[in-house]
Amino acid sequence: MPEIPEKQPAQSPRQDTRRKRSPVSTLFLLLGILLVAVAVVFAVRSLTGRSDGAAPVQSGDGSVTITAVGDIHMDSSLLRDAQAGGDYDFAPAFFGVASLLADADVTVGNLECTFAGPEQTDLDGWAPDNLAGTLSGLGFDLLQTANSYSIAGGLDGLQRTMETVTAAKMQYAGTSPDKKSYKKDYGIAEFESGGMRIVFVAFTKGLGNLRLPDGAEYAVNLLYEDYDTNYTQVATAQIESVMAAARKHSPDVLIALVHWGAEDDSQHSQTQERIADLLVANGADVILGSHSHQPGPIETRTATDENGDEHTALVAYDLGDFYTASDKSARQGIVLQLEFTKDKRGSVQLTKQDYTSLYRTTDAAGDPQYQVWDAALAKKLYEQGYVGRISEADYAQLDQTVAAIQASVEPKEEKE
Repeated sequence: MPEIPEKQPAQSPRQDTRRKRSPVSTLFLLLGILLVAVAVVFAVRSLTGRSDGAAPVQSGDGSVTITAVGDIHMDSSLLRDAQAGGDYDFAPAFFGVASLLADADVTVGNLECTFAGPEQTDLDGWAPDNLAGTLSGLGFDLLQTANSYSIAGGLDGLQRTMETVTAAKMQYAGTSPDKKSYKKDYGIAEFESGGMRIVFVAFTKGLGNLRLPDGAEYAVNLLYEDYDTNYTQVATAQIESVMAAARKHSPDVLIALVHWGAEDDSQHSQTQERIADLLVANGADVILGSHSHQPGPIETRTATDENGDEHTALVAYDLGDFYTASDKSARQGIVLQLEFTKDKRGSVQLTKQDYTSLYRTTDAAGDPQYQVWDAALAKKLYEQGYVGRISEADYAQLDQTVAAIQASVEPKEEKE
């Protein structure tokens, strides 16, 4: 089990001791860095050609970096935006965030849409296949497919989604194509990097008010027995079975991706804490949440296993939205960055914990209209005169959005 520090400051200001540049030179430097980052990310992904989703990701000796984002949505507004030039092109929407995803050894997100095929375009959450290619090109290695949209296209749609993710050189977690596969790997994903094995499991609270067909319980890892009604009966047996299978992989770091909580609510419930403790007691080192569309608190939790041993894990209750057109999300999301280090004795520690606040522009005159930005970068570019993508209205909202995110992720402790 990695050693998890009690609490680290999520973001710390960095002093800039460099010689000041003129606004014009700074602007061109920033734009140059962005363009190079985007080009390098896509070029490297194309040239390395990861043979399949299970290929190990190589990194520095003795350490591994993990970058995680929240919900990746799809709806008619995003589709129209990406199709402005004819074929779907999603890459421009991520111009302002590409550099955040490029350097991690493993990058993960929650795929809240379905690659059900060109004949299913009327489905809620339908996405064209080239979105998968864009995500892979940006640096994504793993997509959580256990969520509200898992069976939006039926079991056939889920099967095709998993195949499309795999074809795009990524892995998926939380779903299985058949009973045999479920019994073999329980929807588990595995990566090797920096001399460490990183194992992911994934679960969802429900399936968008849909129910799995009889005999297809293997298809999606669920948090509740009553996943299509009240969410009151925690599926303890299934959770423990999946976690036991994950531990057999002998992970140095075991990460649980959980689609849980209430939509549009950054507060977590006692039931979520109960589920978190169950996961920690069964070996989870990190828990990454999604579904609420709002960033939630990040804390450490300690639980006791059946042998009486204590385990501590980092819990990020929700990472918010990554790519969306919904106004309900208040345009809030984070990119969480973690680093684990393994010493010569085999001891693993969480040595870095940081996050970056995201902002989604909604300039009706923009091209594209919806773009995901590193909030600090968006502010800097606007102040340096780059107003082509950052509107005055967006600039006015940036500080307020970042403050709201910080209040959710780092809530102040109440004084006794």
